[in-house]
Amino acid sequence: MDQKVLDYVVEKTHELMNAPSCSKEAKQAAQNWLDAIGTDNQLAETKKYIAELEADIMPMMWHETGISLFGSYKKFAYSLTATSYLNTFEMLGVAARTDYRFGDSLRVGLSGYIGKKCHGMIGREMSDKYSSSCMKYFTMDMDYSVNGFMLDCSMVYCSDGNCKSIGCEFGYDLMSHTDYNKFHSQIIPFLRYDCVCGQNLTNKQKYTMGIDVVPIPNLIFKAEYGIRDYAHSVISTQLAFSLGYTVNF
Repeated sequence: MDQKVLDYVVEKTHELMNAPSCSKEAKQAAQNWLDAIGTDNQLAETKKYIAELEADIMPMMWHETGISLFGSYKKFAYSLTATSYLNTFEMLGVAARTDYRFGDSLRVGLSGYIGKKCHGMIGREMSDKYSSSCMKYFTMDMDYSVNGFMLDCSMVYCSDGNCKSIGCEFGYDLMSHTDYNKFHSQIIPFLRYDCVCGQNLTNKQKYTMGIDVVPIPNLIFKAEYGIRDYAHSVISTQLAFSLGYTVNF
């Protein structure tokens, strides 16, 4: 990380820590990273800081604009999107996706993106970070559901650093063959495996087990326990609970 980017991240880290909405865990991870700058522990604390941000923060500001074309034909669904940088209206890239359904149980999707690199908010706010280099994403995903059994899988390839990832989740709805099914109630224990590897990345694997409980439509409670394995050298665990409700207008 060059000094200009480091100074920018340090500035944004202090803003994060001073925000009233910053959680205790995120604030501690940020402080540990600041204390580790310039030491042998910087890389390890950087990984922990990023992991905490991924777990706690959902980006709410986006700077792109664009146009999309989407529709469906029989068992096909498709979309095509072109995006540009809002401040300069400079073309960023093109994304496309298509899905095909094999009956009511199986869906297979393909998608891709070709365009300029743009590494998060740093890339959006510092124009020299998304200049002329091209990046390509290609993905394949599928989901299968029958008699209460559910399977979701995805594979992603990114040309930036020759990165690859795979994720697969298997679950079973315990309520699928009960009288409660007519009320759309669900209790779904699940297992999930994720793996990420690349030229400039430490190989990472994550094993997750958990349960989703949907007592009534639009209300979901989720609990999961995950084990992260960083190239068989650093192992961390995480226990997470969440509650969500969807409001339809």
